[in-house]
Amino acid sequence: RLADAVAPRMEVKRVLVTGGRFLGRHVVEALLRRGDSVIFVDIRVDHELHLLQNIYGDKLVIRQGDIADPFFVERLFEDEKPAWICHLGMKNDGKQSLADPNDYIRSNIEGTLRLLQESRGVDGHKVQNFVLASSYAVYGQQSNQKVTDTVFRNEDDRVDYPKTPFAASIKANELLAHTFHHLYQFPVSALRFFPI
Repeated sequence: RLADAVAPRMEVKRVLVTGGRFLGRHVVEALLRRGDSVIFVDIRVDHELHLLQNIYGDKLVIRQGDIADPFFVERLFEDEKPAWICHLGMKNDGKQSLADPNDYIRSNIEGTLRLLQESRGVDGHKVQNFVLASSYAVYGQQSNQKVTDTVFRNEDDRVDYPKTPFAASIKANELLAHTFHHLYQFPVSALRFFPI
């Protein structure tokens, strides 16, 4: 909402970007091009990120690890002290989440919780802004919608009927982010991505 918008900050930022190998790589490159310093984290790191590191040198730090691991995330924040978070690191296959819901709960919810906990500033290092990847999947089945309906979504539509464990995990992430924003007063934005 425009009334709640955070004014842009023009100084050089130290941004932690998690996951989203394809999207994340483009975000990392855009941040580096505008002069920011980036820490990229994922369980697997592709070759193209190492090529970016060859171009931008120590402006890009690449850390391979699991954001659901509390020791890894705590050490990451201690070592790198990111001031801005762009959290794209979600497992995002709704059908696969039916086969292995535990993996989605661990990766999506526990990983997001670890990042939010470290962002809250208990050690005096509170993040300036936390951007969270969400998904159109949170809209699920609307209570008044027929299965065959094609419905345009609005951010004010209800998100009470997720259809997969993936969608439920993403809704839980939005709720966690809202709670941490309320408790610790750092700005949080959730971006609900739609397929093209």
